[in-house]
Amino acid sequence: MRTRVVLTLKQSGAPSRNRRSKRHCEKAELDHAALADVRVGIRQGLEDVRQRRTRPAEQFFKEFEAAHKLVSVSAANIPPD
Repeated sequence: MRTRVVLTLKQSGAPSRNRRSKRHCEKAELDHAALADVRVGIRQGLEDVRQRRTRPAEQFFKEFEAAHKLVSVSAANIPPD
């Protein structure tokens, strides 16, 4: 199994050498890419809100349910126990 040496800094500022497997490094890279993708999505969503390119969730779900012929399940439609 191949390993990589990763240099990190301790709180004291001294270098620390860690050995990590290739699989661990690949997983860390994928995790980093996924996190970056999430951040891009959040940033785009916030920009949509600032530019008023949004609509109320209630309106969206009414249109979605009508388009897909779904029955609305809301608290008002559920009988009490």
